[in-house]
Amino acid sequence: PPPAPEGRDVASLPAWGQQHIADLGGQLVDAQTARRTAESQVAAAMRAGAKGVSLAALLDSQSFARSLAGLDPAAADYLTRLDAAIDAAAQANPHLKTAGPPATPAAGPRGSAIVPGAPGAPAQPTDLRSAIAAHYNGAGR
Repeated sequence: PPPAPEGRDVASLPAWGQQHIADLGGQLVDAQTARRTAESQVAAAMRAGAKGVSLAALLDSQSFARSLAGLDPAAADYLTRLDAAIDAAAQANPHLKTAGPPATPAAGPRGSAIVPGAPGAPAQPTDLRSAIAAHYNGAGR
């Protein structure tokens, strides 16, 4: 029988009650394991790209999934152990590696809007006749 909660004797309950308590205990353990695994998957998602590892392939790896089950996000060495699990999975399965870490996008102009009066902006028509002419001559596009 399961241990007695707070000094109460579970053995005095009917068999169905004892079984229900045991089932709930198992469901709790399963839920806690699922939560830890989900937390580890999120943390792996945040770290895999910087390591040049394909996240989709990593999360699809059964051996990596098994290694996540043994990790405790509350442990002091959690991130170190997670990094080691990612590195081990990438070494064991070279197909998990991407071409490299994601490229940093090149710096472009800060905005794409043409601001009237900004340096290099086309001159704005000052009257209706000029605006219509500019529109039909393609200068307004």
